[in-house]
Amino acid sequence: MNCGFNCWMAKYDMKSNPYDEMAFAVENAILVIMCFSQRYFCSDYCKDEALYSKRTKKLIIPVRMQPNFKPDGWLGMITAAPLGFDLSSHPNIEKNLKDLLSAVKEQTKEQEWYLNFDLH
Repeated sequence: MNCGFNCWMAKYDMKSNPYDEMAFAVENAILVIMCFSQRYFCSDYCKDEALYSKRTKKLIIPVRMQPNFKPDGWLGMITAAPLGFDLSSHPNIEKNLKDLLSAVKEQTKEQEWYLNFDLH
């Protein structure tokens, strides 16, 4: 889907040192879309990137990708934000994706588009 903005995705854009790449992506992002699941929660890289995003005061939009996954601990604290979306259930996925994109556009008005879209 082409929505008219640039995204950095670890899965596809990681080319060298993971910490350098993740730091660059976070530092240059307007906001971070955090697509989380149990696998994301268990990844040390994802945890480091999420905490760095929080420490650098980036707007984090949490997106649940796994049905019935209820994060706790460090991820529970970050995903407790009022702005969050659920893309884990198929019946509502199209509407929820449109709502997510609308929220991104609203949060980034008049700013250069470079998002850190972390899908793990």
